Amino acid sequence: MNLDIENVASSEEDRGFLDFIADINDDTNKLTKEINHMQDGLNEMAQQIEYGTIEINKISKLLALGNTSFIRNVTRKVGKGIQEFSNKMKVHNSEIANIWERMENNFLNLIDNNYMANEPNKLGLIESVKGLYNMKKEIIISNKKLEEMIAIFSSIKGVERKLTQSVNSLEEQMKIYLSIMNAANSSIDRIINKSELLVGKINFNNNITKQ
Repeated sequence: MNLDIENVASSEEDRGFLDFIADINDDTNKLTKEINHMQDGLNEMAQQIEYGTIEINKISKLLALGNTSFIRNVTRKVGKGIQEFSNKMKVHNSEIANIWERMENNFLNLIDNNYMANEPNKLGLIESVKGLYNMKKEIIISNKKLEEMIAIFSSIKGVERKLTQSVNSLEEQMKIYLSIMNAANSSIDRIINKSELLVGKINFNNNITKQ
C-alpha cells in the first residue's frame, strides 16, 4: 500500500472552500505576472526587430560595394536575439499551461464542493467567476495583439537563413501560446456555465456582489 498516495488523496478531500479560493487567487496573480512578463518581452523584441529591419535596409543599399558579410552579421545578431526570446517563451508557455491547469481544476472542485450550498460561499464563487470573466476579456485583447505581432515578425523572414529559422521558432511558440489561451477561454465559458447552474445568472456588469 502506498501511504503517500493515500495521504495526498485524503489531503485533497479535506480541502475546504477557502482553500480553493486562496489557491485560485494565488494562481491568478501568478498567471497575470507570467503573461505580463512574456508580453513585455514580446514588445521589446518587436522594437528590436523594427530597429534591426531599418538597419538591414540601410546596409542593403551597400550590397553593390560587396558588404554582404557585414549585412549577414547584422541579420544574425537580430536572429540570435529572437531565438533567445523564443527559448524564454517556451518556458513561459509551459508555466502558463501548468498554472491554468491548476486554476481550472480548482474552479471545478470549488463548484463541486459540498459546502457550496451555503449562501456566503456562493457569493465567494460569484466573485471568483467574475474575476475569471474579466481575465477572459484581457486574454482576447492580448491574443489580438499577439496575432498582429506574428505578422510583423513574418515580414523579416527570407532575408537570411538563421534569421528565418529564429523567426519560425518564435512564431511556433507564439502560436502555442495562442492555442493555450484559446483553450483557456473555452474552459472559462464552461466554468461560467457550470457555476450559473449552481448560483443562477451572474451579472458581469456589476463588479460588486450585493450581500
